[in-house]
Formats: sequence, structure tokens, C-alpha cells
Amino acid sequence: MPGDTVEDKVAECRLRELAPDGLHIGNVYNDWLINDASDAAQNAGLLSSRFDMVSPEYSLAMNEIWTSERAIDFAAVDRFFDFARAHGMHARISHLLWHEAIPDWLEQGGYSASEVRDHVEWYVKTLLPYVVANYADVAREWNVVNEVISNTGPEVLHDSFWKQNLGDDFVAWLFGLARQYDPGARLYVNDYGLLGSSAWNQGKRARMYALLQDLKARGVPVHGIGFQGHLALEDHADDVASMPTDLALFAGLSLDIAFTELDIMINNDLSGLTQAKLDA
Repeated sequence: MPGDTVEDKVAECRLRELAPDGLHIGNVYNDWLINDASDAAQNAGLLSSRFDMVSPEYSLAMNEIWTSERAIDFAAVDRFFDFARAHGMHARISHLLWHEAIPDWLEQGGYSASEVRDHVEWYVKTLLPYVVANYADVAREWNVVNEVISNTGPEVLHDSFWKQNLGDDFVAWLFGLARQYDPGARLYVNDYGLLGSSAWNQGKRARMYALLQDLKARGVPVHGIGFQGHLALEDHADDVASMPTDLALFAGLSLDIAFTELDIMINNDLSGLTQAKLDA
């Protein structure tokens, strides 16, 4: 009978209606797929009916919208927030600063460190007040920094363009700016490799914990941590088993816990799809 098969149930699933209070189920917002593709209407309908949070893929990345020293293209910003507002969705903006989304004109412009800092401050105090002025009614979460933790240590922070030009304490500085110019938003740090029992995971998790413990102790307005959950049944059983302890570590700092990316590969060993894998 219709509605009895797994496929029927998946087709009718509305995750936004099944989630408990306070848990938001999101998906990616791709500007082209939602506005310009031949099946844009279908894409928009699926996204808005099944999820209650939306996150821009790359359309709000710094290198996409910050076109020159004193110019931001707000067209994609408006389309994203208008979509979220129209469908009563929370907006998670990723990311305010990320070392892989730097405008070429800034990274290759030969600016001094103080000039880079001035430019970034202008960007934040221009973008965030624009969002507040036009979309204060849309619930907002910012990934203020993304992937800033070193993969190897002993330094806590990744030796990126941002650290080199904004200084060792740029994370605290940026969170302060974000709080100042969007006081109604929830502010997150986001990274990968924080879950798991391997020595590499443990090291990166310890560095992230050290950063957040320091920020919280100094009263820096960081509200939460976002985990990138790239998992696979065969390869990450230990990671899944360690999650309760790993997450509790950061919850102990009174931080919101979020999975900002979540994908679970079930056939990465290429042995075929089985009922056992589906059950797992």
C-alpha cells in the first residue's frame, strides 16, 4: 500500500516536524539550485518543507561577496535571508572568516598586517549591521571562525593568512566584533577532526578545548561549537563510540553543541549496500 515502504516514508518525511523543541534540522542552501536551476522550484520546496534551518553553501563566503576594499555585493545575502524569512527558517551563516575563502584582492594585495586588520574590521562592521538592519527577525547563528585549529600542534592555531596578519588573538578579537555588530546572533567556532579516539583526534580536540577554555575564562562572547561530522560505518566506529565523552567535554564549558556538517557514508568499502548497513 502507498506509504508503507521505506521509500514512501522517506518521501513524506518532514524532519522539521519531527525534531524535538530546540533542535534545528538544517540543510545547505545553494544559491544557483534554489534560484536559477531548471528545477529551482522543486529544490526550494524540498528545502523549505523538510528543514527548519538553512546554511549558505558558498554564496555568502567572504571571497564571493567582498568584491573590493570598500564594496560588498549584498544580492546573494538578500536572496538567502529572504528565503529563510519566507519559510520561517533559522539562518546559520558559514563562515565569517575562513582561510580558504579569502578574496584574491586582499590575500594578494600586498597589504600590511595593520591594513588587513582595518579591512576585516570594515567588512564585519558593514556586513553584520546590514543583516541586523534588514533581517533582525530571522534567527541567526554565525560560524565566526572556521577551521582555525592546527592539525599538528604544538601551536593551537593554524598558521593561516589570518593568524599571520591579525595576530595570535584574532579569534577573541573577531568574536568581540561580531557580538558588537550583531548582538542578537549566536556565535560559534567551527572545525573538523574533534571527534574520535585516535591520537590525532585527541590532539586537535585538546587544542580546541584550550582555545575555548581561554576564551570563556576571558569573557569572550562565544556561544557554541560546531562539529563537522564526516563519518563512515567502517572507518569511524571508534569515533562514534567516543562521541558522548567528546561532546560532554565541550558542553562542560556551557557551550551550545551543533553538528554543522553531517554525512555518514555507508558503502565506502564498496562492498555493496546491505540491510545490515542500512540498519547500522
